[in-house]
This record gives sequence, C-alpha cells and structure tokens, in this order.
Amino acid sequence: MIALMFLVFPLAKAALKFSSPEFFSLMCMSMIMLTYIGSKSFVKAIVMILIGLVLSTVGVDSITSKQRFAFGYPVLFDGIGMVPMPWASSEYQKFL
Repeated sequence: MIALMFLVFPLAKAALKFSSPEFFSLMCMSMIMLTYIGSKSFVKAIVMILIGLVLSTVGVDSITSKQRFAFGYPVLFDGIGMVPMPWASSEYQKFL
C-alpha cells in the first residue's frame, strides 16, 4: 500500500498518455486474463467476457455522441456505474 502511494503520480502520468491503441491492448490483455482465470470452464469464461462486453457498451458513445443500449432512460446515458455493477453481479450469483 505504501509503495502504491509513492507510485500514484508516475502511474497517473502514464495513464494520461494512453490513447486508442493502448486501450485496445489493455482490453485484449484483460480478455486473455479472464479466459485464463476461467480456464476450468472455457464456455463460462467466454460467456463472462461477452456479457462484460455487452454491458460495457451501455451509455453514450464518446466519439459519435449517440446513445447505445440506453433505451431512452437518462440514468443509463452515463453507462452502468462501477459501484452498482459488482454489487448486482454478486447478488445475481447469490440468486443462482
């Protein structure tokens, strides 16, 4: 934790230099890591990745400013928040 406190400013400078190719590479790396984590069941890992990709498209497109999967609800214009998503997914797992 202390090391992260000292690295926060250099990491922030590096993150601000990210552009489209770096974000694409980061997304590809995360998909590979998700497949590795879910390696016990390859089908479940692929379904998990696809659900994550679909949920990440909710909101307004940053390039064209068009709504994607918002269905006219102003609450969904900003996308699905980082707090409700893990909470909802953990509750969904309890439901199953």
